[in-house]
Amino acid sequence: MFYALAVLLLANLASAQVFQIEIANTTVEYGSTDISISCVVTNGSTLGTVFAISLKKSDASVVSITTSPNEGISWQDTSLQNRNGVTANGSLSDVSKAHLHLYIPSSSVVYPDDEGTYQCTMSGLDLMNTPVTENSESVFLNITGYIDTTKAPDLSTMTVPSSTNPATPVSTPSSSSGCELSRGSILLMFLTILGCTVMQRS
Repeated sequence: MFYALAVLLLANLASAQVFQIEIANTTVEYGSTDISISCVVTNGSTLGTVFAISLKKSDASVVSITTSPNEGISWQDTSLQNRNGVTANGSLSDVSKAHLHLYIPSSSVVYPDDEGTYQCTMSGLDLMNTPVTENSESVFLNITGYIDTTKAPDLSTMTVPSSTNPATPVSTPSSSSGCELSRGSILLMFLTILGCTVMQRS
């Protein structure tokens, strides 16, 4: 009977959730919402030791905490590390409270770099000193409200307002050929009259 209870207890402990990812806001408003992600041991009763916790985004490692050689934070995404106000901290000394936390202030959130699927991984030993690796569920972090100010506006969609005072057409001065034709006609008439007068006198 006691053997059956022991087996049942171990089965319940094994089925309990040991490790999970916690994201404060899975939808982030660009420029307004901070990004806060934690990798947390939620049931340390089945673990003897935790020697590493890591956070990755879209299968690329971001940051981790390890006990080798000394407990400390190790950055894989150095570009993120160098952003203003970005921090990472954690602890592995107490198995029941082992965690890793990443914080990105809203002013340092970058789109689309920070958008994607996040997942945590924990490595350690169980109570029998057997190696254990636990992966959290994958959670997609969405960033909204981003406006690309470097993109040139689409002029084809712009509406040009009509003028309330349409320009008055500028009249083009008429050619002087009309004036020259009139002068020629007068001269021809004068010569004709003069010729008739001379003929009459002769």
